[in-house]
Amino acid sequence: MRAIAQTAYGGPEVLQEMKVQKPTPKVGEILVRVYAASINPTDVKVSEGKSVKFGGPDDPTILGTDGAGEVVELGDGCTKFKVGDQVFFAGERTKNMANAEYCVVSEKLCGRKPQNLSWAESAAMPLTTLTAWEALIETMKIPKGGAASILIVGGAGGVGCIATQLAAKVLNLTVVATASRPETVEFCKAQGAHFAISHRKPLLTQLEEINIPKVNYILNCANWGDSQLSEWADCLAPLGQITSILPPTSAIEPATFGKLFFLRAQLNMEMMWVRTLKNVEPEKQGEILDAAAELFEDGTLRTTLTKELSFTAAGLREAYEVSSSGTAMGKMCIVDSAAPSAGSYHSHTRGGA
Repeated sequence: MRAIAQTAYGGPEVLQEMKVQKPTPKVGEILVRVYAASINPTDVKVSEGKSVKFGGPDDPTILGTDGAGEVVELGDGCTKFKVGDQVFFAGERTKNMANAEYCVVSEKLCGRKPQNLSWAESAAMPLTTLTAWEALIETMKIPKGGAASILIVGGAGGVGCIATQLAAKVLNLTVVATASRPETVEFCKAQGAHFAISHRKPLLTQLEEINIPKVNYILNCANWGDSQLSEWADCLAPLGQITSILPPTSAIEPATFGKLFFLRAQLNMEMMWVRTLKNVEPEKQGEILDAAAELFEDGTLRTTLTKELSFTAAGLREAYEVSSSGTAMGKMCIVDSAAPSAGSYHSHTRGGA
């Protein structure tokens, strides 16, 4: 089969089109003909060697965290899907993934592809939706319909924009997203943010200006350390919660923890890979994607796909360059030109197929 793979760490130049053996599904696995795969910052970091692929790199290594495609073969014991079903999924870091014609994935991790979304619109969503869902609904256990507010730091990124939708449209929170450019401000508002403020200016002053001096929840989707956590604590209401999808890059000072202590605040970490790496109820990720598919189909949630590129090494290299630039909004996907029709297309910037 054809794959976009690498045999060495480095920049986009290490990505090459190769012929590799088509994988065979084992017990509980399905073989998917991949029609679209999305790009995430974690893929770029692994490709560069800045974040190792869990379980050790394969030779060659095929990345591609999210995918959407058609089930073409079932391993023993599979009961959720049948051959011909359309699925979307985030795979496992210990296996080769979706930047290939075919990908093996555990059946329990897959969700039913939303019928109203194209392959690319679907492939854009699994990792970010799982991350946001786990952070907001599972970890912070935010109830629906309460008169609460949330600050989403990095609102225009892949996780930030779907988290904004979940917070505003499913949990009915007042959403304040951070963005630093006019285009990202408008993008955040288009996702449902009630307000957009700059993460390059003091947050508390800006919150006071919009009459939300304290927020009940904070979701962080950007690099952070002691100074950021201290500032968030100043913006947090008593009994509030902070969840970060990235670990800190600096030591946290006792005084900063002291601020959280006197608020009786909770500081949480979110990493969607934990379920598969530690085998902690991994089937819940497939259940979340099935639930999300219904929300996409009824119009509550919208795809955050903003750019489509060809399912080639050149297309993936371009996507990596955009991802590394720090200017990406929403999600990017590479799309196979041989993909059959799979739903309506919305307005996106498209590369060649």
